[in-house]
Amino acid sequence: RAIALIHNNQYSKAAQLSASHGQAKATPDTVRAIRHLHPEPGTVDYTDLQDYYGPPAEETPASRTVRVPVDTLLRCVDAAPDLSSPHKDGWRLDYFKLLVKDPTCARAMASLVEAIARADLPPDIAKYLASSTLIVLLKKDDAAMDRLRLEQGDSYIQPSRPIGMGCAWAKLASNCVLDSVKTTIAEVVGPRQFAVATKGGCEMVQGAVQVAMEADPQAAWFSIDAVNAFNAIERPALRAALAA
Repeated sequence: RAIALIHNNQYSKAAQLSASHGQAKATPDTVRAIRHLHPEPGTVDYTDLQDYYGPPAEETPASRTVRVPVDTLLRCVDAAPDLSSPHKDGWRLDYFKLLVKDPTCARAMASLVEAIARADLPPDIAKYLASSTLIVLLKKDDAAMDRLRLEQGDSYIQPSRPIGMGCAWAKLASNCVLDSVKTTIAEVVGPRQFAVATKGGCEMVQGAVQVAMEADPQAAWFSIDAVNAFNAIERPALRAALAA
């Protein structure tokens, strides 16, 4: 897998495969560490957000807008990675590549994926599709450890990285929805970013910085990673900002 990532110019991800520090045990301390990284969602105060962006656009029920044509399904299945980790049901995204070879099966899959995307499912099934198999990888004891010690007092929290392996059907539904709006999202976020619809974005930034450092050896560079923004910002706030 590392070789495949290198051939795809994704050097950072390839390096991570050879730098594992082990897997955390299922203990109360591990649970506490994960809850520290992923706190319970709070109540969002949209007052300041609306003052800056204006009131959020009125939302249209998903059941009226989400469509998954067969051609969208086929495109997303074809682009699915071959090495995705399985959910607890054992399904992987690359298994769908065999199923869509049959036209009747492909049409049935499109209908099912559309129902998943609309959340038009019985509660028990929806809950199962939203579940993940969780593993917790240990991170190197460094500045992150000292920061957590300060935040937690005398107690120690082993720095860790939770990895959730979600249901392949839910992933496919998400990919199909994103495929239908990726052009709009790219227009909203603009070209001066390396995350959305930009393959190998981290490697591109790393290469650009390296070139700039070589061009000006006297320049000083520093990296800031002050807060886990992905887990600190609730999704409705992001949606309101993008819709403004």
